This record gives sequence, C-alpha cells and structure tokens, in this order.
Amino acid sequence: MTQTVVPVVQRSLLNPQFENYQLQPNDVALAYTKLDAPLHRLSGFAINSTCPYRLLELHTRYNHLFPLFDGSGALFIDSARWICLAQMDESCRIQVTKLQMLAPPLQENTTPAGLHLPPSIVFASHDMMLASDGMNTLEIFKVDSVPCFQIHKIASIVLPRELSTRGMMIYEAVVASNGDLLVCTQQTFNVETLVKPNSKSSATEQHLYDTKKHRFLVSLVRVQIPVSAHASDSNLNTDTTVIADIVMSLHGESAPYFAQIESDTVSLTIGAPTPFESLIHASDTDATVPSNGDEHNAESTLSNYSWTQSGDEITVNVNLPKQLLVKRDIRVVFQPTGVSVKAMHSGQVLFAGDLFDHVRSSECIWTLEGSHQLVLYLQKTHAGTRWPHLFMHDDGVLETLDAATLESYTNKLDKYHNSKQLPVLGELSSHRNMECDDSSDNGSPAMHFQTVTERQENIDFEAHLFFIDRFVVDQVSSSTVLSHRCGMPGMAWIGMQLSQPLERSPVVLVQSDVDALAFKIKPGLELEHISALSALAFVQASKQDKKLVTLTGDMRLALVVEFKQYVYVYERPEVKQMHAKQLVLNIGQGSQGGMVLGIAQIGSGHVMILTEDSFVGFAV
Repeated sequence: MTQTVVPVVQRSLLNPQFENYQLQPNDVALAYTKLDAPLHRLSGFAINSTCPYRLLELHTRYNHLFPLFDGSGALFIDSARWICLAQMDESCRIQVTKLQMLAPPLQENTTPAGLHLPPSIVFASHDMMLASDGMNTLEIFKVDSVPCFQIHKIASIVLPRELSTRGMMIYEAVVASNGDLLVCTQQTFNVETLVKPNSKSSATEQHLYDTKKHRFLVSLVRVQIPVSAHASDSNLNTDTTVIADIVMSLHGESAPYFAQIESDTVSLTIGAPTPFESLIHASDTDATVPSNGDEHNAESTLSNYSWTQSGDEITVNVNLPKQLLVKRDIRVVFQPTGVSVKAMHSGQVLFAGDLFDHVRSSECIWTLEGSHQLVLYLQKTHAGTRWPHLFMHDDGVLETLDAATLESYTNKLDKYHNSKQLPVLGELSSHRNMECDDSSDNGSPAMHFQTVTERQENIDFEAHLFFIDRFVVDQVSSSTVLSHRCGMPGMAWIGMQLSQPLERSPVVLVQSDVDALAFKIKPGLELEHISALSALAFVQASKQDKKLVTLTGDMRLALVVEFKQYVYVYERPEVKQMHAKQLVLNIGQGSQGGMVLGIAQIGSGHVMILTEDSFVGFAV
C-alpha cells in the first residue's frame, strides 16, 4: 500500500509583512580566470530533430561543478576527460589542477553525439569518489586529502545491460554497513517499437526506436569494493573491473532532479517532473496513486462549480441536479480539512474533497440561491493565505476573479518588481530609482557608476510540477515497491540548495504562491519545512534566461543564475522584515560570452562560477 505524503508548511516561517527587494549599489569585485582550453563539449551537445526534449532539458539545467566535502574547492571534468580541481585564492582567482584522466569509453558502447549524459562526480565517503564521463565510463577512486587533495583509481564498474541504453551518470553513492557500495546511476533508452512487414518490404520484422518515447533508466546497484581499495597508493591495481548487481531499476519520462539512497532499508527516493515506476513491473503499476481524498476529488470533478476567495473566506458555487429543489434534500458536512455535499434520499455524493488548507468548520455556512445553485462559505483558518486551488489535489478548476479583485492582486504583485525606468547600462546615475539607501553623509544622493540594473522582462509564471517517489525492495518477493509518493500539492519546482557532498538529506526549493519554500528531504520521505524566501517565486519567474535557482549552504542567500550574463543575488528576509537586499552581478563582461556551466560555494562566503571559457569568483 503506497503512503501519500503531504508537506506541512510552517506558518511561523512565512513573512506576510514583506514588501520588496531593494537593489543595492554593486560593489562586489569579480575575479576572472581564463581556462587553458574551452569546455564547449560540455554544453555543445547536438540539437537536432532526433534529440529528445527531456534530454536537452537535463543538459541545460545541469550543474557541472562538484564541490569537495570540506568546501575548499570544486571538481569538474573537462572536454579531454580530465578530472580537474578548481581552488580559489584570497583574491578570488581560480587555480585549476588536472588530477587524472578517465578511461576512454568502450568502443562498442560509444554514445552517439547529442545523446550522451552530462559527466558526473559524487563522494561515497571521505576517502572514496566515483566519476563518469557521461558516456559509459564509471570509475571508483581513492581520495587522499592530506597534505593536498589527490585521487587514485581503484577500479572500473560495469553495469549489466538490461536494455539498449545510452550514456551514464551518477546521482549518489553511499557505503553500506556491510562494506558494499550502493550507487544510483542513470542511463537513457528508447521504447522499442516492433514494425510488422508489409507487402512492399521484406518479410523480416524490424525493431525500431521511437525517439518520442524516450525514457530515463534509474538504477540502484550494489558493488563489492575490491580488496585493492585498501592497499597503499603504490600497490593499487587500476586495471580491476567489478560487475555491479542491480538492486532495482526504475524508469520515467524525465530526468530526476535528485536521488537519495537509504542504505539501511535499501530504498531509493527520486524527485522528478514526472512519476517513476518499476521497470520490471511497469505494466502492473498504476501511475495514479490514490490518497485519502482522491475518491472525493474524483466526485468533485463531476460537479460543475466555480470558486473565488478573499483574505479570510472561500466562496464556492455548485450547480445542483434539477431534481434537488429544497434545502431538506441536501446534507452538507464541513470539516477542518474537507467538505462534502450529499443527496439525502439517494446518498449520492454531489460535491466533496480534501481542501487545500484548513478551514474553521464551525463558522462555515451554506445556502441555496435560486433553483439549483448551492453556495458554500468557507472561513480560512489561516487568514491572508492565498489558495492556488480549492482542493489539496489540483483538479484544474481555476479561481474566478472579478475585475476589482484582479486589479488588487496585480497591484500586490507589482511591488515585487521594479517598474521604474532605470538608466542604460554604464550610464552615470544620480537619482534614487533603485529603492536603496545610498545617501551620502550630507543627505544628498550618492553618485555611483551604474554598471548593471534589474532589467524589465515579461513575467513568466512557469510551473514545474514534480513528484517525489520512494521505492523499497520487498524482503519477501525481492520486487520493487512504491512505498511513498508526494505530489507536492499546490507547489512547483524551483531549484535546490547548492550541492553539499556527504549530506544525505537534500534541500529543495519550491514555489508556493509568490514565495519560495525550502524543504529538507529526510529518510523515509519525511519533508521538513526549514526556511522561506518571501516573493522569490515571483521575482525568479521574470528571469526568462535563467539556468538555475539555488540557495547557499547557510540559506542566507538565493542566487538566480542566467545562462550567460547576470547573477541575481537575493538576501533571505527574516520574519517581519519588510525589505531585503538585492544585487545584480554582470559576470559576462569579463568573459568571451561563454555559457554558464556550473556554480559552487567555496567556504562560507565565496562563490565560483564555471563558464565555457573561464572561471568567475566573488565573495558574497
């Protein structure tokens, strides 16, 4: 039985008093370090009619920097397949050291151009690391961090081929209590289509691959760490090859955002835009997992209804069957988490469902208006909270807004976006159009060189829905079972906290109304709401060229990183804080226009960004 998980929002972390982000004068020094060789291979994947959209989406949002577990630097894999170490000095300049070259891919398994996966590096422990080139090479390395960071190859890993797969990347790896290595890998494949012969062709049946049915294969594999891993560096046998045992195989239509391994329960948790299911039992798995309120919500979609809301009340108009004419024929039950409407004589459920948020059931009322119009008045428990949809599970019925409410809501959102005309980039500015405190000591406006300002863009209210699925291996049947699922009701994907190696509980950033909420994913698919960034969901939606949205390790800052030009830095406002700082960094002015490939936090207050042709370092 699959358990439905519903995230709980901590209202004490929200800040209804927040008004806006105030753009500050840009005094952040950017240090540029040119790369010896450009990294065009990492972003120059083939874009053609046969390259699946979901694969392109994975490449565009992928972070190619992998920080060290002590925060002293970050790793990346260059175009020549070298594992490289990037370290930052006190002036924020980057020094790059080549550590070791990955083995060439197997000739018979070479992935076609444009269909490879991004290269990946993960730490299984403080002294063990795995790396893949994105094609089919997967290698284990011994890590020595004293006196300086070094790696030594232990072995190559070979995965059994269940399907005709392409590419290889790693999401996570952990060392189990018995000493085995558990690794979460991803490959791609196309659903095989059987083409029957016809009169004009050969009678031989053909197996073709439908590029429109592209799938991502995520596997949890078990690897016995070779004895040579415990030998001294001089005695390591780098030619060792180990065959992995597949523990579970899952497939889905999109690449996961993250994966989490629980070694003690042999389980795997995946967060992705679309649900995953067991590869072996795919035909027997229902893609829709029922919850306690799904039966009611299914009934509600059969009724014709509309709804609207104010700060403290929800009004629902339900069209009733013609045979119900008087109040005594109707029974309405209000509960703190739901509502139901039934016909007294037949017992038919006319309208019911689990609500998006709690209501004060003792204060809810209903009435009949006209012959067949039932009106429900629901009193919100959390006044001032705006509901994105009526029910916990969105049934697609949008809120009805009258002209006055729409204008009020638009004005409320406008305060998060600076609509005043700002000077052209590079012009001298002496007027206070950035809503920031920059007065000099004598009270006159301070003069500063306006290197970059917030740009005016169309607001794109994008919504990336996502699911979090937890799979376990049944101890009796050895089959893969979906134990938990969270559909993140009323929320949408924004991004993640910057990678922190060996941190087994990832932090995801989700959209909830105009705010961004941070949830920590704990073992057993327990979601803990740990932070909120007021209005960040709204302001990031205006950045149409963004590559990723992320949080620093201390969750003090949010960064919106564009593909080429700008990085927007937002200070997390405290509860009851009305304003917060914003910075805009023009990272493209010192490079040759290369695309951004990755970002990593170095120590507690520095950031490095990798582009196709250079590194950019700065303090925050």
